[in-house]
Amino acid sequence: MKSVKPYFYFLLVFVLIIIGTFPESNWTYSVGLDYSIRWVFNFLFQSNSELGANIVFPHGPLGFLVYPLPGNIQFVYLIQSLNKGLFILAIYFIQESSISESKKWSITLLMSFLFLSILGFSHTMLLVILLSFYTGIHLNKKRFAYIGTLLTVLSIYVSAYQGVIAFTFFLSALLYEIFILKFKKQAIIKLVVFGFGLLLINILLFGELSYIPSYFIGLFNLIQDNSSAVAYYPQNNWLFLVLFFISLILLVLNNLKSKQSVLFLILSVLSIFAAWKHGMAREDTTHARGFMEFCLAVTVLFVFIQKNKIVNYILVFCSFLLLSANLVNVTNYWPTSYQFMRADNFINYIQSANAIEQQAVEQSAKNIKVNKLPDSLLQIIGNEFVDIYPWDYTIIKANNLNWKPRIVIQSYASYTSWLDLQNANHFESDSAPEYLVWMIEKVNLGINLGEYNSIDYRYILNDEPKTIIKLLEKYELVHVADQFYLYKKRKQAVNVESIVSDVSEGKLGEWIPIKYNNQGLYRVKLNFKRTFTQAVKSFLYKDEQYWVSLKLANNMIHNYRIVPKNAKDGIWINPYLFKRGELFQVKEIKITASNPEILNPNFTYSSEELTFSESNNIQSFFKAKLKSPKLQLIHSKLAFSQDKRVDSAYWIYNSVNNLNQEHIEVIQPGNYSSTFKYLEQDTIDGVFLIHANATIDWNCSFKNNEIVLVIEIKDNEKLLKYDVLFVDQQIVNSNGSNQVLLNTSINYSGSDLQVKSYIRNTSSHELKLSNYQVQIIEN
Repeated sequence: MKSVKPYFYFLLVFVLIIIGTFPESNWTYSVGLDYSIRWVFNFLFQSNSELGANIVFPHGPLGFLVYPLPGNIQFVYLIQSLNKGLFILAIYFIQESSISESKKWSITLLMSFLFLSILGFSHTMLLVILLSFYTGIHLNKKRFAYIGTLLTVLSIYVSAYQGVIAFTFFLSALLYEIFILKFKKQAIIKLVVFGFGLLLINILLFGELSYIPSYFIGLFNLIQDNSSAVAYYPQNNWLFLVLFFISLILLVLNNLKSKQSVLFLILSVLSIFAAWKHGMAREDTTHARGFMEFCLAVTVLFVFIQKNKIVNYILVFCSFLLLSANLVNVTNYWPTSYQFMRADNFINYIQSANAIEQQAVEQSAKNIKVNKLPDSLLQIIGNEFVDIYPWDYTIIKANNLNWKPRIVIQSYASYTSWLDLQNANHFESDSAPEYLVWMIEKVNLGINLGEYNSIDYRYILNDEPKTIIKLLEKYELVHVADQFYLYKKRKQAVNVESIVSDVSEGKLGEWIPIKYNNQGLYRVKLNFKRTFTQAVKSFLYKDEQYWVSLKLANNMIHNYRIVPKNAKDGIWINPYLFKRGELFQVKEIKITASNPEILNPNFTYSSEELTFSESNNIQSFFKAKLKSPKLQLIHSKLAFSQDKRVDSAYWIYNSVNNLNQEHIEVIQPGNYSSTFKYLEQDTIDGVFLIHANATIDWNCSFKNNEIVLVIEIKDNEKLLKYDVLFVDQQIVNSNGSNQVLLNTSINYSGSDLQVKSYIRNTSSHELKLSNYQVQIIEN
């Protein structure tokens, strides 16, 4: 009877945990960058895994395990339940053998319930892997170590993040066995199991093994230090973060006497660093909170295996408190709550699974209905293969198209030259789709009010420098319907000739003149050399952000973030595509970067002129024409000598501030800058663009949302528009000069247009600004 008890206890705890931590039935997807990925990997697994065999992306072919959709629900819930069952067993086995069975299982129930109520699928599996290797080595339970090895392989195919952290556990376990325990045989067996697992998953998913090398090379490119491409740069409270690390160090120093502590530390230290890099590189709410949850879970487990726990738990609590206090500073912060009793989710699923699934299918169909293509496009495409550019694959589902995906399925993820090259080669190969649907993303206007923006203030034509040239060579525009541009593969590719100039040297913050003869495409290849300090900071934390400023022929300035690893292949300059149907000319560019004190102020560049055998290739590809200069109503700059009304525009000086002869104004705390005012009393009719920009001296004393740039538009005192820029959103150099800009537009017909612009300082510090200017141009 005694032998039955453990199984009974396990079954009881398992059932209670499954019911009490049952996930919410969120089985829908929608349009856009992130939500469409849910559909992609569920579709590929459910319908055609081989179709996605070549795909390289931060989510792997098993990514659907994190966000299941109808059709895969039962399978995913089975995997999640097995995951939870293994976690329960791991918690049970790491407890001291002297504890009674009933107490052990009571503690197991409590610990499992707390952990599994907070953690998602990925972090739960990662903890299972950690505890499997710990149990396998410390308690010599080899089966657990093999389970950890197989779950490591599984994690590699779920996501790059989960795969990297799982592999740190696996690698640390191997090194511990080889160099400390001298168990080389056990390490070799684990390597064999690891290799067997890779082969097995590839055969099960894709039916062959040839995709393994390209998948791992792609994964290597994705996990390189690409923080300059994806990072946010909020103002952290470094006092809290330093104290957080001190508390972790004290926790380690307080527990170095036992072998199990040393083993646990060796297994987990690399994973903490990897999670730190992942969470703090992006540093939005999701990523930063993910790091906090993972770090807290690992440290609690570390304390759980110790005997002297009171001091340890105090240190863990302090570290959690400090990390939580800094969390409010991250980009796009939103508070979250944890539901610790989810039995109602289980009851609803048991009672109404089919109905909930049907509702999810119907809701998803409604969500993506907006991506229904016009009949004119669908008739042209027919049953031919098609791909979507740049990222919203719900177009495939909404129109039942035959999808042939490229290698890197969303353009923004081509962080490196190698990743970009895979897509370029794909579009040049026989595997290229017959048609390409390019969706001009209306909702992603960036800071320049353009329609060719990528994520994080990047320019879509700079995401994949090599791929975009192949598209210009191999495809031609055949139809346009609203925001959908349809391209067809050419029977005969356009020839492209490239002439690259000699290498020149540029300097951060200085304008570079652009010579363009209105022929072909003009790009600039940029090469940045890291300093040692920059490389160390990038390795330990994250790299700096780089921006390019484009000064147009009408003196307006547009800013875009650039990816250094791709910029060496060429950033798009002329003709500058800003809005549909319109091409502009850039006359100067300027490169800026954050934290210039640790950077090499010099960089090298060369210009590249590409000519196409088909004249006006770019114009026809984008169905755009060079836009002639329009009526400029006013271009006014705040100047020391300008104290009277000039035509319809004038500045009202704020006497509280100091405006010197260098046109530098110091805005006092809680005050306003001088105010630009414009009054147009003649009758005008059209769309007008208002552009305000200024140079601001920034330092770490300023907090988020304390400095605002405002454009206010009225018609005979009736407010038409009130646009606000929180200046911290555009700060690149946190301790120096920054150019900030705000663009807005108004469709106006009348004779009493009033425009006002000013900068407000709500902080407790003086703000120095210069070169404050406003332009109003007919669009």
